Amino acid sequence: MAVTYKPVSTRSMQAEIAMTALQYKGVKQGTAEDQVNDMAALTDKPLGILMNDPPINSHALVLTRGIGPGIAAETLVAGDAVRIDAAGDVAKFEEGTDTTAYVVGTCTKGGADGELVECDYDFPNAQLGA
Repeated sequence: MAVTYKPVSTRSMQAEIAMTALQYKGVKQGTAEDQVNDMAALTDKPLGILMNDPPINSHALVLTRGIGPGIAAETLVAGDAVRIDAAGDVAKFEEGTDTTAYVVGTCTKGGADGELVECDYDFPNAQLGA
């Protein structure tokens, strides 16, 4: 059965850096308002999931809300609350431990480390963990 993603909200932005190896990874706001950049630290507020693989200064399509893919940083199962790690991968949010990470959604189809998983994302409403 083919996977069908259901993005509710996307943003069309400009890649501040070459993002040719970052498809399906979490990204953050770039230097300028219309730019997007790769994640650099766990404390970066993620903007969304990069849906394409643009070279520098090219069109970047970013999923900000809805059901979409992500690259797993570890084994995830449906129902896990998720965050984006410093490499842009989707990781399980651990309450009480991940106090500097943003909760960005819920895993809807799990997978192992390095595999594509499916999550229901809500980046505009992401909150710092407690």
